[in-house]
Amino acid sequence: MGAGYSISAFDYNKDDIGIDPDTKMKFVPNQKEIELFKKEKMNLYKGTWTVCFVYGVSALILLITILFTETGRTYIYDKYLPAVITYVVGAIIIIIYLIYSIFNIKPRKLGKVERAIYSCPDYWKYDTETDSVKKANIVKNISEFSNTNPYDPECTTPNSICVKAGSTNKQYILDGKDDILLNSGTSNIYINYKCKPDTIVYGEIDTHNRSLTAYNTNPFAKKGDIIYTNLSSDEKNMELKKYAQVSGVYKSEFKEDANLFTGHNGQFNWAEAKETPLICNELYPALLSGLEKNPDDTKVRCAYAKKCGVSWSDIDCYENIV
Repeated sequence: MGAGYSISAFDYNKDDIGIDPDTKMKFVPNQKEIELFKKEKMNLYKGTWTVCFVYGVSALILLITILFTETGRTYIYDKYLPAVITYVVGAIIIIIYLIYSIFNIKPRKLGKVERAIYSCPDYWKYDTETDSVKKANIVKNISEFSNTNPYDPECTTPNSICVKAGSTNKQYILDGKDDILLNSGTSNIYINYKCKPDTIVYGEIDTHNRSLTAYNTNPFAKKGDIIYTNLSSDEKNMELKKYAQVSGVYKSEFKEDANLFTGHNGQFNWAEAKETPLICNELYPALLSGLEKNPDDTKVRCAYAKKCGVSWSDIDCYENIV
């Protein structure tokens, strides 16, 4: 099997591990890949022992039946001997194959998580955002808001409320040069669609709120049709704070008394928010994904999942597999 094998149950042939497709050099597994290898090898051990036990018990029953009963000798030995031999030989081949697999399994390269910007948490479903809420989100997130200026997503009306691609960024929170735009053209993909918990799985909003409170350490509150949790003042993920402010449509420096969570029932303003409220029963997946600093990152989405007690299998939020 190779000199690389030793007494260790979780050793592997380091001379026959293959080439890393990214570096084109000898593959050196990281800690996560080693942990996954150990888990897979342990599953092979358990599976092999289970198969050996089942086949061993069945073979023992066959043997006892043949030796001590007339029926066994008549039917199993005389009439169905070819079938019995096929069964026994097949069992031996399967066991040999499993043992071979145990000694030849080796760590494998984990691929990068695909950046699925429209991915929803587990048992959530897509919903199209209403035009009125989209308009409110865009208008409230533009700093030059004025009741006298019309909203024009095409930016064709003079002095209209709009953020045109390539022009000066006039947004409140996402005011950086490279920040995503909530207005004009295809940029509206960030708030066109949202994810909502499936009521068949999570129940109506009161039931969902109670379950979140019961199974999570973070405190949750309900206002109208919104469930939210407050981000702490020392929250390290600044992009998650930005998402909370943009999706909730609030900022402490708003000149007018802008309602928090505009477009929802039971609106309340910034003064009622203790810290930084994050909506947990509605999610704009493209907006959250667009705030990742690196296209392959999932840090912002994982931070959201952790704060809101959400299971999200499509993204890798596990530091180690144990």
